[in-house]
Amino acid sequence: MLNVGKWRKTKEKARRGGMNAAGFRGADGSRNLCWYSAIYRLFHIFVVIRLGISACCGSWVYAFLFESVFLVVAYVLVKREGDDMTVVEPQLKPVLKWAGGKKQLLDRLEERMPHSYRRYYEPFIGGAALLLDVQPKSAVINDVNAQLLNVYRQLRADSEAVIDVLRDYDGVSCDKAMYLEMRQKYNEKIASATFDVECAALTIWINKHCFNGLYRVNSKGLFNVPYNNKINGLSMDENNLRGVGAFLRNNDVEIREGDFEVACEDVQSGDFVYFDSPYVPISKTASFTDYTKDGFTYEDHCRLAQLYRKLDALGAKVMLSNHNVDLVYELYDGFHIEPVSVRRAINRDASKRVGKEVIITNYQE
Repeated sequence: MLNVGKWRKTKEKARRGGMNAAGFRGADGSRNLCWYSAIYRLFHIFVVIRLGISACCGSWVYAFLFESVFLVVAYVLVKREGDDMTVVEPQLKPVLKWAGGKKQLLDRLEERMPHSYRRYYEPFIGGAALLLDVQPKSAVINDVNAQLLNVYRQLRADSEAVIDVLRDYDGVSCDKAMYLEMRQKYNEKIASATFDVECAALTIWINKHCFNGLYRVNSKGLFNVPYNNKINGLSMDENNLRGVGAFLRNNDVEIREGDFEVACEDVQSGDFVYFDSPYVPISKTASFTDYTKDGFTYEDHCRLAQLYRKLDALGAKVMLSNHNVDLVYELYDGFHIEPVSVRRAINRDASKRVGKEVIITNYQE
């Protein structure tokens, strides 16, 4: 079982203080373990006392007895601290701006996550804000958007290859003509189902240069979001891309493509499932569900609610976020529903980017 209770608190302290539990942070963002500092402190004590015994007693017998006792005590102390060892992962952020992204809701989601669980499931991965923040050791991520999943697959396979292509793209100032040319190139990749390194780089680049970072396709599945009219601006954070690739590569993260029900077929009791599905619309113009050409319908929301109840009966720990609307309360009646305020990045009117959402859980911890 993955215990994240103490880990969360230490991680938050590390964020505020800029260091991990040992007081060190690798230049490459690598992990550092808290028992490094314990060994250093014990060694310092050993040297001081050992020199003191030699100076005062002048006998190797007393020194030998001290060394023996010290080693036993050191072993016990280091083992105890090692058992409570915390690992502070490099801070990662979403590679893509995505409709419904959870960057603004992370703290509230983390507070409501179960203290322990087996495997992490996220059937609507989107920008992966929660996944990259929690960084579980074992996870299943899923989506129906092939271009999105290709980004994660290519970063896992070779993040440097993606970075190299993006460096070339960022070496040229982006104007409207260039954006339209790159969008045409991207749509050719989509039409031919060519999911390679270049397609992943184009997805990232276009996401940074399109209007409001919106991913939207037409009835043919082709990307149709206009230019954002911003010439300057890099499309990537190289270190973050490397970090995301390393996380996906070094952990048991399975990437699936398909319907959310299929993605959850092997969920077991004790697993944690987070649903960040396309939201129930507040109005006819307020919903961004066409990131696939098929959209997400009322019937899909009903299917999702049925799956939620099925997983609850199975013994899984389930959390879901959605708009604070009557239909959501009807679909998830009987579960713990908590309203929260959140600031949304995707809305053409900045004054309307603060809205009410709900976090729904089948547990309370």
